[in-house]
Amino acid sequence: ALDHPVKREEVPEETEETWRGEGTVLVVDDEPNARRIAQLFLEEVGFDVLVASDGREGIDVFTERADDIVAVVLDLTMPHISGEEAFRQIRDIRKDAPVILSSGYSEQDVIQRFSGQPWAGFIQKPYRFAALINKIKEILQ
Repeated sequence: ALDHPVKREEVPEETEETWRGEGTVLVVDDEPNARRIAQLFLEEVGFDVLVASDGREGIDVFTERADDIVAVVLDLTMPHISGEEAFRQIRDIRKDAPVILSSGYSEQDVIQRFSGQPWAGFIQKPYRFAALINKIKEILQ
């Protein structure tokens, strides 16, 4: 269809197009473009998506919908409440919440900052369709 939100050539071969997501994913990111892209990618495979524009809003949304949320994609660098603080509070609300940390920084930097804390995965920004979908698929299986 012409109104397709993600151009076909942006969907790399290694993503199984038959895989469908189920449930609600919360995307917390202060960059409107990053939120929109993650939302489009996740909706493309069948997820309901909630978005929050900073850590405080992310915690509020998570508090309201904690039982519905199957995964959280959490940017680390945000105003008001940092991604690290938001991560801690989300885990206080629901210990088993699968949180995927996202950052423009490398995974090594993030591993050092979060050593010993049970985060589900890491995704480098800018978001790429296959990387995001494969990471979500990996933590939900």
